[in-house]
Amino acid sequence: GLSNLNLAIAGAIMLIFFAAYVFVVNKWVASLASVMMHIVCGVYFNAFKGVYWLNLIGFVVGIIITTSLTDKFMAKLPSFKFGDGRQSAKELVNRTRRDLASRLSTVSGVFGEMSQVYSQNVVRYAPPMQAVPSLAEEVMLKTCGTCINREYCQSMMGVELSQALEGVVRTVLTSGKATLEDLPTVISSKCIQLPTLLATCNQTAQSYDVRYNSGRELEVDQNLISSQLMGVCEFLSELGEEVKSAVNIDDRLDERIVEELGYNNIVCSDVMSIVKNGKHTVSLVVRERDREKKALLQVLSKLTNTQMQVKEEKKTIDGRYCMTFVNTPKYTVTYATATCVKPDSPASGDTYTVTKLKHDKVLIALCDGMGSGEEAREGSQRALNMVSSYYKAGFDNVNSLKLVNRLLSVISKDNFNALDMCVVDLELGTADFIKQGGVQSVIKRLDSIQIIDSHALPLGIVEEATPHVNRQLLSVGEMVVMFSDGIMDTLTLAGIKHIVNSLATLNPQQICDEIINQAKAMGLTDDSSVVVFRLANQ
Repeated sequence: GLSNLNLAIAGAIMLIFFAAYVFVVNKWVASLASVMMHIVCGVYFNAFKGVYWLNLIGFVVGIIITTSLTDKFMAKLPSFKFGDGRQSAKELVNRTRRDLASRLSTVSGVFGEMSQVYSQNVVRYAPPMQAVPSLAEEVMLKTCGTCINREYCQSMMGVELSQALEGVVRTVLTSGKATLEDLPTVISSKCIQLPTLLATCNQTAQSYDVRYNSGRELEVDQNLISSQLMGVCEFLSELGEEVKSAVNIDDRLDERIVEELGYNNIVCSDVMSIVKNGKHTVSLVVRERDREKKALLQVLSKLTNTQMQVKEEKKTIDGRYCMTFVNTPKYTVTYATATCVKPDSPASGDTYTVTKLKHDKVLIALCDGMGSGEEAREGSQRALNMVSSYYKAGFDNVNSLKLVNRLLSVISKDNFNALDMCVVDLELGTADFIKQGGVQSVIKRLDSIQIIDSHALPLGIVEEATPHVNRQLLSVGEMVVMFSDGIMDTLTLAGIKHIVNSLATLNPQQICDEIINQAKAMGLTDDSSVVVFRLANQ
């Protein structure tokens, strides 16, 4: 069995480890605590045999050497806590990302080829008026080809006959039909097949007009499909490039997270920390009763040296929670809205959205549908939903609005939507203003008023509309005021600037309400909406 001396040594070692564990937050304090406990065990309890001061010197030297080792040096040593499986998991993750990037690149190429097929195999017809000479020649072949007077007419009239037939064809294309009264004298006085000639002219010109319009619609549809496919191609290509880059899994940080959480009585059964472009993403598994503890965020923020926030959490089969944390953006957005429906209208044609695209980007948009009422509201809501969906999917400013514009130009021939939107980067503090027919916006700077102009046509008017992106850097406390044309028509830009400049408040709702109330007092006659937002520190 164990002797009393061995039991004393074992007990002393346990007390030394316990003293170090109590002060594990700081390694130098933990080292000092373990030395003090060693002295207590050796001097007062005589736990160590032999010359004690030699034993103590050896222990102190070992403690100093171990404590002096830097984290960088320790990170190069094999990880005894996570073992070789961590390296295998890291390689598996990166290999899977490379394989996925390769597949995305292949699929992107397929969509690109499909886009080219649609764009290159479009049957294009010349505009009807440009096709008049060829149509007149076709009429001549059909009617005069078997006529007994063909040679006589050609020898006597020649170019004059061709010009006369072109005039008849042109009449059919402009009026829809030609009659005997529309035939020039050079034809009506000499042609022996007037009814046949007239019928052939009408049929040929009308048929071509139908083919041209059908072909034009088909060309628009094919171009739309081609654009959509090319947008998907570019998006998948960008996504592949993003996925292809290897992730850096910080094993040392994972170990520190587990230790620190354990010290705070939070049991973390698994953790993975990824650092990319200076940004941390931490996924971990904790008990249900631990997921709402304040120490969880405090520990992660301390060890990553940045403020962290919960991105998502999901309950596992065994009742624990898998939680993902990301860096908290530098800024947040505070916003408010106010609306007023046109008098005697059942619904406003204005719609708006404030949508979080990523944890560090927010889309703020105001869409003014054509007219007022339910139909206008449905049209503007449809446009807004499509824009939001494209942005959420990862399409950029230009491609998102191009694709939406082309789609709306096809499905909404006479329904146009003025879009006023802003994409705010909560990390950089920038605001990208994109206006498609929207009126101006106002930025209340700390010392001035700035106007954001609008030059682009509304969505759905023309098939090709390239949006203009106006990027502005915002400071904390600066207010952005966006509004529909109902406000502009009632108050004028000068009136809106005066209201915004005269209000000494950082409350967006007060500004919204004041603008709407002033517009009502001035007798507004259209749907009116105001969206105001500002940056604030987290």
